[in-house]
Amino acid sequence: MLTDNPSSQPPTCHGVIAVDLSREQPPKEALEEPVAMQTAKHSPKAMKKSTAEEGTTYDKNKDLIVNQIFGGGDQSFFICSQQEEDLEPVDQRLALFSCPIMTLSVQWVELLEQTIEDNQEERLRELEVIFSSSALLNGSFIRGNEMLSNDELSVLQQSSSHTRVLLRSFSIERDLPASSHHNISFDSALHLLQRIEALTDAHAAMASRMEAALHHCTVTLVPMVQDSEELRIYLILPLCRLFAEARHYESLQIPYAVSVLELKKKRLWADRCLDMWLTSTDTVYFQRLVDIYKRIVIYVIDQTSSNKQYIATRWQQYLLTSLSLLEKLHHISVSSHSKLSYDSFYIPELTTKVDISADYQSWVEQQRFGRPGQYAISFCRFPFVFDAPAKTVLLQTDAALQMQEAVGEAQVQNMFSMISSIAPTLPILLLQVRRDHIMEDTFSQLEQFHVTDLKKPMKVKFVGEEAVDQGGVTKEFFLLLMQKVLNPDYGMFEEHEEIRTMWFREQTFEDESKFASVGMLCGLAIYNFQIIDLRFPLVLYKKLLGSATSLIDLVDFSPAVLHSLEQLLQYEGDDFQETFSLAFEIVRERFEEPVVVELVPRGSSIPVNVDNREEYVAKYVDYLLNVSVQMQFTAFKAGFMRVFGNRRILELFQPEELMAMVVGNENYDWEELEKSTTYKDEYNPNHPTIRMFWDVFHEFTLEQKKKFLSYLTGSDRIPIQGMQSLKMYIQPVRGGENYLPVAHTCFNLLDLPVYTDKQRLCGKLLQAIDCTKGFGLI
Repeated sequence: MLTDNPSSQPPTCHGVIAVDLSREQPPKEALEEPVAMQTAKHSPKAMKKSTAEEGTTYDKNKDLIVNQIFGGGDQSFFICSQQEEDLEPVDQRLALFSCPIMTLSVQWVELLEQTIEDNQEERLRELEVIFSSSALLNGSFIRGNEMLSNDELSVLQQSSSHTRVLLRSFSIERDLPASSHHNISFDSALHLLQRIEALTDAHAAMASRMEAALHHCTVTLVPMVQDSEELRIYLILPLCRLFAEARHYESLQIPYAVSVLELKKKRLWADRCLDMWLTSTDTVYFQRLVDIYKRIVIYVIDQTSSNKQYIATRWQQYLLTSLSLLEKLHHISVSSHSKLSYDSFYIPELTTKVDISADYQSWVEQQRFGRPGQYAISFCRFPFVFDAPAKTVLLQTDAALQMQEAVGEAQVQNMFSMISSIAPTLPILLLQVRRDHIMEDTFSQLEQFHVTDLKKPMKVKFVGEEAVDQGGVTKEFFLLLMQKVLNPDYGMFEEHEEIRTMWFREQTFEDESKFASVGMLCGLAIYNFQIIDLRFPLVLYKKLLGSATSLIDLVDFSPAVLHSLEQLLQYEGDDFQETFSLAFEIVRERFEEPVVVELVPRGSSIPVNVDNREEYVAKYVDYLLNVSVQMQFTAFKAGFMRVFGNRRILELFQPEELMAMVVGNENYDWEELEKSTTYKDEYNPNHPTIRMFWDVFHEFTLEQKKKFLSYLTGSDRIPIQGMQSLKMYIQPVRGGENYLPVAHTCFNLLDLPVYTDKQRLCGKLLQAIDCTKGFGLI
C-alpha cells in the first residue's frame, strides 16, 4: 500500500512520458513522438519542469521506471522514464510493509489465527477497527491484492522496484471504467470471513466484539457517497454470516436496506451503479441476498405475533423496508432477463401467517380511496412474494367480491321486476348448449350477456341431459368447446407443429366477435377456476398483462425462427450482406400463396447490414407477435377484459402464473395423488381392491394416466397449486364385478366396485376411461 506524499512541492521530471492507466498499453503515438511533446500532451505541469532535449524519443525495447503517480476519481496515470537514465522517482515512496493501511487481508487473518490466544486484546481491537469501518472493508478483497500471503509479501519486500506492486494492482480489468465493476473477489472474501467466523465460534468475546463492530459499520452507512469505490461495502456486508441471521435485523439488515433504498433519493448515479454491480454478481450471491430479506419478513411477522407490546408503526416500517428492498432486487432480476426465476421470490409462509383475503380487500380500498397512513402496508403492493396457493386465494377473493356484487344487483333487479316492467334476471350465468352445436350455441349466448352477467357464478346445462351442474358439467363443457374452437380446420387458430402450440391465424374469415368470445371464455375459465386446454405460448399472457414482446418470446412460439435470428445477430464475418442477402421484408403464406410484407416503408429496397440488423430483428419479431395478428388479439383481449372489468387483480400475476391459472400444468406427481386420496366406507389404503387399483394405475402409461385424470376431474392437467390440491375420493359400490367404475367429476369421486381380480379391474378401468363421455343420471 502506498502512503500519501508528504511533500507539497511541485515535482521535477526529467525526460519523462505520461501513460494513462486506463489503457493496457501506452497510446500508439507515445511510441513515436518526442518525449517533450508527450509530456505536454499528457501532463502540462510536468512539461514545465521537463529538461528533456527536444527530439528525444521513447525506445519501446527498454524498461521504464515510475517517476510520479497521479490518481483520483476515474482518471489515473503515471509518468515514467527509461531505466538507463538512472533517475530516482520524484516522490521516493515505497510500500511501507511495516505500517500498512489496515485491511482484511490474508496476512492479517494469518496473524489473527497465530496470536489470538497470546495477544487477544490487541487482535480484538484490530478486528473492531476493521469491521466498524466501511472504508477499511471497502479496501479489502480487491482482486489482485487481497490474495497476497505472507510469503508473497516477503518476496515483494525484497524487490528493488515498487512499480511491480503498482502494475499488478492495475492489471485487473483495465478495459472497464472504475465504476463499471466492483472488482471484489467474492471467493477470497468468503474464505477469509469464514476463517474469522470459525475463530468467533471458539471465542465468545471475539463474537460479541465483531457483532458490535458490524452494527456500528451498518448504522453509520450514509448514502451520500462521493465515489463508486464507496459502494463496495454494500456487496461485502451480506457475505458476513451475522448478516444472514434474521435476529440481527434491527441492527444490521434494516439499516443496510434503508441506506440502499436512500441511494436512489440522494445519489441516483450510485443507485444505478449498485444495480449494475448486483446484476453482475452470480446467482448464488443474488439468491443469498434475496433469501436474507425473505427471512427478515417472516421474522418480523413472527415477532409481532408473539410480542403484543411491539410498536405497530415500527413493525410496519421494518416490514415495508424489507419488502421494498426485495422489490428492488426483483426489479433487477427481471431487468436482467430473469436472473432468478420468478418463484425464487415466493414466501410460502405468508399463506399461513397472513390473512391474504383481508389483505387484498384492504389493498382494494387503498386503491379506491388512497393510502390511509404513512406506514400502512399491504402485501398486495409486493405481489411477487405470493406463491401459487396465495395467488389462488387472491383470485378467489376477487371473484367472490365481484360475484357478490353481481348477485346483489340481480336480486335488486328482481325485486323491482315485481312492481315494474323490468324483466327479472338469474343470479347465475347459465349457458344452455347442445352437444352437437356447442360452438354456435355458446358464441350466440355470450354475445347477448351484459358485463354484469359475466361476474355471476357460471353454470352449464347440456340440452337433453338431466345432470345438475355442480362443477363437473362445466369442466366437460370447457374441454369439449376448446377442442372445437382450437381445431385448425375451423379457421381461427393454427398449430405450430414444431412445438404443438396454437396461435392466431393471420388470415381468417371469422370476425372480431368470435375472437372476443374466445377471450371471454378464457376469462370465465379463470374466474370460475376451470382448467382449459388453451395451448398458447407464454407470450399471449405477457401481452394480456401489457408487457412488451421481445426476441426471447419466440422460444415457445417458433424456436427455429429464434435460432435463425440469433445467428443473424451473432454473425461476425465481413461478408454479412453476401451471406444473408436480406431486406426489411418478410415472406408470409396467405391462402397457400407467398406474399411479401415490408417491415418498414419501402423495406424491400433497404438491405439488412451489420449496423441495422438489430432493428431488423426487432421489426421481424414485432410483426410475428403483434402486427400480423393485431385485429385478432385486440378482440381476444377485449373479451378477456370484459370478464375482469379492470386490471387490478391481473396486476398481481406474473405471465407464467396467469398461464398456469388458465391451462394448469403437467407437473404430475402420481405418488402424491395416491397419498392424498381419501377412502370411504370399507375402503382404506390396505384394502385388497385398493391395493390392486394402485398397482394397476402405476402400471399405466403416461397417456393412460392422463386419460384417467381427465375421466375423474374433467381435465388432464392439474391446478396451479400442484397435485396435492387435487383430492380424489374412492368409495365402494355393490352390484358385482361386471359393473364399470363411475366417476363423478363434480366431486373428483370414483365409484369403484369391489373387484377381486387384478386383470378384471384393469380391463374395466380402461374400458371406463376410454369410452365414457357425457352426463346422465346414475
